[in-house]
Amino acid sequence: AKAKETQKDAFEHVTQELLDSEIVSAAFAKAAESRVLGSQRTSGWEAKVAEMAARRNFLQVRRADAVYVVGWRLQRGKDQFTGQSEIPPHETPLLDVGGGTGWACQWYADRFADGGEDPSDCKLYFFDDAGPPWARKDPATEGKWSRWNATIKTWEPLGRDPPRPTGLYAGIGATRLSTRAEQAIRGLYREATVREKRVDHLHRMREERKVSGKETTLEAAERVRNGLGCNHCCIICILGGTEFHSADSEALVSALARKLAATGSAVKFVTGGMAGVQETFAKHCGDGSRVWNLLPVEHSSGYGRGTDINAGADLEERKAIF
Repeated sequence: AKAKETQKDAFEHVTQELLDSEIVSAAFAKAAESRVLGSQRTSGWEAKVAEMAARRNFLQVRRADAVYVVGWRLQRGKDQFTGQSEIPPHETPLLDVGGGTGWACQWYADRFADGGEDPSDCKLYFFDDAGPPWARKDPATEGKWSRWNATIKTWEPLGRDPPRPTGLYAGIGATRLSTRAEQAIRGLYREATVREKRVDHLHRMREERKVSGKETTLEAAERVRNGLGCNHCCIICILGGTEFHSADSEALVSALARKLAATGSAVKFVTGGMAGVQETFAKHCGDGSRVWNLLPVEHSSGYGRGTDINAGADLEERKAIF
């Protein structure tokens, strides 16, 4: 009642004419190819789906840039109508979210299939609440956020919260929430700490797409690694302060560099091209033939030892690639 009063201007009445329109019907038929399989295609299956209010859900995800879902997963060998009836295991949908929520997920995922939108742009985030007793209990996803991989069609646990919702996004899910699911939703909107913002920034850089021909962080890292001629070698990255506060510290770094230089050729060393610890290491690591100095584009180390390589537009990008 409170929601209806405070959000009365946000409610949109959806007509049956719209739900039965050509666009919605075509999407319904396509999703059914992935969700209503084999023995489940009995007389009246469309009516069963209608009871889930599934067609309405299509309108929620049709133009969404990202979709955030809280729900439960179907057990393999259970039908997608109730999640309880026995069926051949291969008839359980790959995108195994139960109920009408599962149809919304399917419609969003279908946008990235069969030559549609770029699969890597699929931002379908799912919190597995494993609600009803008959739901699948998978330790890999239960009580966690996962992202749908539209290329190989599987859930991939994130190990963290998904990016905070911004822009045009849809939030969908089950009608009952556990305490942990409610906390997961609240967690999406709380103000991140400085450290969390830093971590999220790095994750976003690692997952970024090409923009105007710019390579992604992962692509840059792969290019750097290939430039080292290093398919199966060990890469040791050198970090440290830009100045020494003790002569003993400088001597220690120099000795460590000489010791490591005696290792086999399968070991490579990468500095960040900074003064202090990194420069000292580079200048004392043998003849420098196995030292590379990773710097932002159009920067040089000035070491006179080792090989400078460039990646990243600035120091922050270089750090992520490093």
